[in-house]
Amino acid sequence: MPVTQLSDEDVIALVRKEFERKLKDFCSAHGYDDPGNPEEKPEEEAEEDDNDGDNSGDRVGDKPQKPENIEAEDLAPGIRVKHKDSQLVYTVISLNLGSGQVELETPEGTRFAVPAEELEKEYGLD
Repeated sequence: MPVTQLSDEDVIALVRKEFERKLKDFCSAHGYDDPGNPEEKPEEEAEEDDNDGDNSGDRVGDKPQKPENIEAEDLAPGIRVKHKDSQLVYTVISLNLGSGQVELETPEGTRFAVPAEELEKEYGLD
């Protein structure tokens, strides 16, 4: 079978067609009637929306919201926490509430201990 080379326009048309198919499948699976208008929510979802008027973090490019406060005793190894100011994410490795220390690990694998009090003030759940 001979191989035909596709033009840039052919590739773009194929990608658009596949994207439109996937968008239509997604919208129908999630109750959206019109894939061209993703802002229009189905009735039951629109009623459940707990938007308090604060749209920060809703759009691409918006500043991410700071995570909520946590308590060290609610954590377990493997839970991910985010530093509120830097937005860096760490994994909880171990908890030693007797000494008041929580061991965290960076994505690069570096481990360090943080006092539980600091963790509760400066970090939130990811």
